Amino acid sequence: MSKKTFLLRYLNVIKRLQQSPATLKEINDYLDKQSEYADEVLGFSVRTFQRDKNEIRELFGKDIQYDKKTKSYFIADDDNSATTDRILEAFEMLNALNLSDDLAHLIHFEKRKPQGTHHFHGLLHC
Repeated sequence: MSKKTFLLRYLNVIKRLQQSPATLKEINDYLDKQSEYADEVLGFSVRTFQRDKNEIRELFGKDIQYDKKTKSYFIADDDNSATTDRILEAFEMLNALNLSDDLAHLIHFEKRKPQGTHHFHGLLHC
């Protein structure tokens, strides 16, 4: 399974849980619907979901918790980190644009190289 598939699954789990709390079946159903658009198999087992929750917490700072009363999962204390949300938004946009080659005549990107972004990490570290 490619890293892109993992990231797509993480992104879609986060998107689904930001809408409202959901059971594991509802999350899996949502991923199955999204699989049709992405041409990737995004469904998962219970064990995979447990691993994904840990990865989502580490990568995106989104803590997915389980409510025993409603038997559903939710994102706890979603602080709406602007940086994390921008990363998720950029990845989602990239995937949307990659879905179809028919968009090439509608969307024109600037042809330029990023200038100086390779220095960004060093500057922040200083």
